[in-house]
Amino acid sequence: MEKQIFKFPKWIIAVYAFSAVVLVPWTFNLAENLPTRQLAHHWDIAWTGVDVLMFVLFALTVILAIRRTIWMSLTAVSLSTVLLIDGWFDVLTSKPGHQQVAALLLAVLIEIPMATLTYFLAYRAILHLHNRISSLTAK
Repeated sequence: MEKQIFKFPKWIIAVYAFSAVVLVPWTFNLAENLPTRQLAHHWDIAWTGVDVLMFVLFALTVILAIRRTIWMSLTAVSLSTVLLIDGWFDVLTSKPGHQQVAALLLAVLIEIPMATLTYFLAYRAILHLHNRISSLTAK
């Protein structure tokens, strides 16, 4: 059995469990009631904001990786998630035809592989730290 390193208060676990349970009917509600089309008044700002966020996360991940700090795993996981979300929305919000093919290719050839690699880097950093902590506490 794996030794527990962290102990979370029960109320925190309860809040996250409750949120997961509430999200199920909420998701069905959205699927049923959201319109299939919606005019977005700040479309350009929304997409630019996502790309600025990706830039910041790429830059922080590089800086923290160079410094060889475990904090890189947090920015890497965040970056991976944003890459997947960006690909998802690019594909689903693009116009059918040339634009959608380009979005799909970008997602399949760049965003998904980059997200996968970045998740793996974060995993390796966390695993390395876990192994070091385990070896120190075993003594």
